[in-house]
Amino acid sequence: MTEQIDVTTQTKREVFSTQDGRGKLICTVSLPSFEGHNKINSFYSQIADACMEYCRGELFRRYASEKEQGSLWEIRYRLAVSAQMSETNANVSLAVTLSDTLARKTLAKHYETHLWSLEYDKMLPSKKHKK
Repeated sequence: MTEQIDVTTQTKREVFSTQDGRGKLICTVSLPSFEGHNKINSFYSQIADACMEYCRGELFRRYASEKEQGSLWEIRYRLAVSAQMSETNANVSLAVTLSDTLARKTLAKHYETHLWSLEYDKMLPSKKHKK
């Protein structure tokens, strides 16, 4: 039997606004942090950093250019990563949601799950890819 691993959640939030303050992109990332498992933590930290960079750059520029100048808009991008632990594995779920807050409309969703061996700090192959 393996020892219990402490998992905490860290949340980062950044708000990007147009110069006139009428347009806003809110980017929120929530990640688990596994005590003593730097490889797993680093993997999800890199994903979170890439998501923040995407929000800061391409996504914000796209919505700022698509919306009519001076119009009021608010877009939310959320990456929520959560983990369920077993004795030897971590089942990590990622959920990405992009929504238009003012229109109360979901624009895009993406879900995926990763299975990690805690003993080896290695992601295990997905069952759907096995023959």
